[in-house]
Amino acid sequence: MKKVMRKILVAIVATLSLTMLSSTSLLSVAAEEPVVPSSAQTVAVQDSGETISPRGDIIEIKYRVFNGKIQYRRWNVTQQKWVDSEWIDM
Repeated sequence: MKKVMRKILVAIVATLSLTMLSSTSLLSVAAEEPVVPSSAQTVAVQDSGETISPRGDIIEIKYRVFNGKIQYRRWNVTQQKWVDSEWIDM
């Protein structure tokens, strides 16, 4: 009896965790490409003679639930484009 109750409890916790993960992640994900703002902010900078070293791209992982399957896709914030061409099933 205890084993059955443990299995049910584990299933409930896993379902709730997955629901919370997908609901918070889905708020920031759209099925289409994100819209890039049309007005860009420019800042005038004085040349001080110092060089700027390049840094790595910022990559975000986006999640969605599609046809009952959890999928993810990587978004390059720096270049404003998808890293993966298709959504990947988890």
